[in-house]
Amino acid sequence: MSRYLLIGPGIFVITAFALAQDREAKWNKEMAEKDIRPALLRMLSAYPKLFPASLQEATEDAPLIKRKELNGLIDIGSFRCDLAKRVFAYSPGAYWGPGYADGSTLGRFVLNQDSKWVGKVIGSIRK
Repeated sequence: MSRYLLIGPGIFVITAFALAQDREAKWNKEMAEKDIRPALLRMLSAYPKLFPASLQEATEDAPLIKRKELNGLIDIGSFRCDLAKRVFAYSPGAYWGPGYADGSTLGRFVLNQDSKWVGKVIGSIRK
């Protein structure tokens, strides 16, 4: 199937099939460990009212810890990330006991229009 469709003299448009292929290729882009921190920082800038103001700086400075005992989950400060599933959880005070603490936020990593990873909030826990 052709990527472009001729609709008039010298006028081509991209086909819906090609757009679908582009979207699929974009979604299948691999997320690497190095992408996590910038994605979280982009999210913190996008949702300033959902998180404490000090969290941006704390996330910039926090070490990236890969938890082998938790099947490779990655902690960055108060965030716990699952790279394989492209999801994360934020827990105030980095409480990771049974269940989640009040004020926890859940999200997933998505690609934005610029093909950069960003965290997207999908829910929160308020008791």
